[in-house]
Amino acid sequence: MLIHPQINPVALQLGPVAIHWYGLTYLAAFALFMFLGNRRLRHEPYVAMKGTAAWTRRDVEDILFMGVMVLGLLLAVYVPLFNAGSMVR
Repeated sequence: MLIHPQINPVALQLGPVAIHWYGLTYLAAFALFMFLGNRRLRHEPYVAMKGTAAWTRRDVEDILFMGVMVLGLLLAVYVPLFNAGSMVR
């Protein structure tokens, strides 16, 4: 039998505000996406693009924002509609 460690889900609590571990992983993932996306813009073929085809930091931010919105919408629709049986015990 596997023994799972009992880890507190709250990483840091400052009065009534609790910061959870999963929130820190989301923050790390977003920061890593922005870092790698902006770094990628400095390499070929993106650095050679000129005019309206050129990508900017704003485009990377927009991709991150749209990805979060689409994933949130998919989960908000998928879980209640198609996976409702697992939510009811």
